Amino acid sequence: HMVQYSLRHGMSGLSSFGFGLYGSFLACLGDIPAGYRYVKIAIKLAEKLNAIGSIGEVLAVGSQVMGYVEPLQSVNEVIVRSLECGLAVGSISNAMLSCLMNTVCAFWSGKHLSLVKSNVDDTLRLMSSHSTLVWILQTLPLYRTVLAMIGNVDDVPIILGSRSDIE
Repeated sequence: HMVQYSLRHGMSGLSSFGFGLYGSFLACLGDIPAGYRYVKIAIKLAEKLNAIGSIGEVLAVGSQVMGYVEPLQSVNEVIVRSLECGLAVGSISNAMLSCLMNTVCAFWSGKHLSLVKSNVDDTLRLMSSHSTLVWILQTLPLYRTVLAMIGNVDDVPIILGSRSDIE
């Protein structure tokens, strides 16, 4: 409805978010090429309208669809932009989602595991500084996977302190 309303009555900063969500919806239904096109339209529209309040969300939603079409390295650039925009406008939840997506992208794009661990440590510190327990809990399973692959299964996430602090 948001896309149809925007086409009938004109575009606004929120229109870009509607196009992005519609693109994500199409991709979820299996039409990834159409979803990707709508996501690209959403990003261009947000940039053209200088939609500072919604560009972070548009980039976050869009990057999830873009990951099916573009190399993860280029998608990660979009995710980092989404994080920066989210923090700039105070959209902490969007910024934390972008942090998590950045970490997942680093893992699946094949970065060296020590770099991924460092990325997760930074992500967990940022999430902790914003007291976003929900996002921290969603990040911990990936952290444990990285630690297991490195061989440091007994490491404790830096936000929890040392092993002696939790025992």
